[in-house]
Amino acid sequence: MGSRRKKSIGIIGGGIGGVATAVALHQIGFDVSIYDREERLCEAGAGMMLWPNATRVLRELGVLEKVLSRSGRNTHFLVRTSGGRTLMTIALGKFDVPAVCMRRADLLSILLSALPEDRLHLGCELRRLREQNDKVLVFLNRDRVSEHDAVIGADGIRSKVRTELFGFSDPIYRGYTIRGKP
Repeated sequence: MGSRRKKSIGIIGGGIGGVATAVALHQIGFDVSIYDREERLCEAGAGMMLWPNATRVLRELGVLEKVLSRSGRNTHFLVRTSGGRTLMTIALGKFDVPAVCMRRADLLSILLSALPEDRLHLGCELRRLREQNDKVLVFLNRDRVSEHDAVIGADGIRSKVRTELFGFSDPIYRGYTIRGKP
C-alpha cells in the first residue's frame, strides 16, 4: 500500500491565532504553511490575559510550561474606574490550569518555537485566491503561487481572505471600547 500524502493547509496571517492554528494542525499531521505580509513578526500591544480555557489549549499544544515560565499567574480579576478606583474584585476560582498575564510577543514566540522554522513565510502578501481541481491556489506578491488543500484566513479585522470570499465590508463597531490609562 502506498503512503498517503499529508493534507496541505495554507494559513494567511502570522499572528497568535494563525500560529496557534498552525501548531495544532501540525501536531495532528497536516502540512501547514503560514504566510504573513510582514517581513518580521512582532505583536502589537503590551500584554494580555489568558483565562483557563486558553491555558488549557496551550497545555494541549504542549507549550503551557514555557508560557508559565514567561508569565505571571492571576487569581483575581479587578474592574476599575478610569481613575483607577477598584469597583469589583472577582476571584477566578480553582481550575486545573492557571489564568496568566503575559506579553503578546512572548506568547507568539513560544507558539512559533513549536513549529519547524520552514513553515513560516514572511514578506508574503496575499493577492488573491483561486480554486482549481479541488485545490486552492494562493497568489502572493513576488509572483509566488502556492497550492493547498485548504486555506485558513487568520489575517485580522480587515481580512483579505474574507474579502476574496465574500467581498469588501467595513468592520462593524459593536459599542465596546477598551482604554488604558493615558
